[in-house]
Amino acid sequence: MLTGGGDAWTRQASGTPNELFSVDFAADGRHGWAVGFGGKIIATSDGGNTWMTQESGTPNQLNSVDFTADGRHGWAVGFGGKILATSDGGRTWVTQESGTPNELHSVDFAADGRHGWAVGFGGVIVATSDGGRMWVPQTSGTPNELFSVAVAADGRHAWAVGFGGVIIATSDGGKTWAPQASGTPNELHSVDFAADGRHGWAVGFGGVIVATTDGGNTWTPQASGTPNDLHSVSFTADGRNGWAVGFGGKILATSDGGETWVTQASGTPNDLHSVSFTADGRHGCAVGFGGIVLTSSPD
Repeated sequence: MLTGGGDAWTRQASGTPNELFSVDFAADGRHGWAVGFGGKIIATSDGGNTWMTQESGTPNQLNSVDFTADGRHGWAVGFGGKILATSDGGRTWVTQESGTPNELHSVDFAADGRHGWAVGFGGVIVATSDGGRMWVPQTSGTPNELFSVAVAADGRHAWAVGFGGVIIATSDGGKTWAPQASGTPNELHSVDFAADGRHGWAVGFGGVIVATTDGGNTWTPQASGTPNDLHSVSFTADGRNGWAVGFGGKILATSDGGETWVTQASGTPNDLHSVSFTADGRHGCAVGFGGIVLTSSPD
């Protein structure tokens, strides 16, 4: 049995028909944000029951959003190397200079809200150690498009995944990135790690799921039971409960670290692009095509 949320999903009125590509919640499980096509940002303060638009100030497609645990500091990235930041929970968003014109697909920050990375087209990686006041390029060592990045709480360990099954990792804050053998040629769309920085999962094309228990030194396949493309994965801090979402409204869930995955009823045929759960697994949200928003919560 899954802990708290995640057993049933409820469709919510997002207030937008725009495709949504990413969602993230604060630690309280009540304050959340989703971003998408046309620079759309929507936010909730009641766990996703109601959503309202926030002014992004850009028409650029936004592909990823990440917030600190307190729900005040957040970043969104997207087309044309766009990076937006807020320090007031999204009431105001300002542009930060990324230093790249490449499309950015993913952004993630360490727990301190200062150390963060964004990754994207052409293997681009940009990093910050001051909350985004300055972003600097890092050498990824790959020309492959990178679709997702996950950062450990310590701000030194991070992983990025992308086209051709590429996985790269750093243990020194991005000074050096090294390849890890994923064991698959399939495009990997999303990566997430448990709080220990050792247990991690990556999902992608054709329903592929690969997992590690040693920080990525070895990755092994897990049986997803679906051929559907998986676009996003999210795990609880303990690394036991996890969810993956993808093509055709597919939702998979596990309560044993991915040894077994089962399908959950999403109630929609719409592609789901992103899923995010709080660290305790009690509150979750998935977003996707047509502005769809699904929530899962015991409250």
